[in-house]
Amino acid sequence: MAKFNVTISRRPTQDETTRRIKTRLDELKVQFAGQIRGLYEKRNNDTLRFSFSAMGHHVSDALIVKVKSSEVKISSNLPFTVALFKTGIASTIKKQAKILLSADT
Repeated sequence: MAKFNVTISRRPTQDETTRRIKTRLDELKVQFAGQIRGLYEKRNNDTLRFSFSAMGHHVSDALIVKVKSSEVKISSNLPFTVALFKTGIASTIKKQAKILLSADT
């Protein structure tokens, strides 16, 4: 597995942060409908776990998002087949999360 961890400071409330994350993932599901299938979400208190299939690979706990009081922690368990792209994927997720969680969004 290609694992990474990203931590982002957040400004919106915990509920608003969770709403924004879910809304953005719904948008991505539509945008990448041809590549992502079976997006599954499981919520347990402050943790959101997302699993899906992409390009023939099922990825359990593809994204694990923990919404804490002052930050969001995102970790991932990507398949070995995308290990070469791990740095770029983590960088893109961090950049997009910062935009998504800014106070003005």
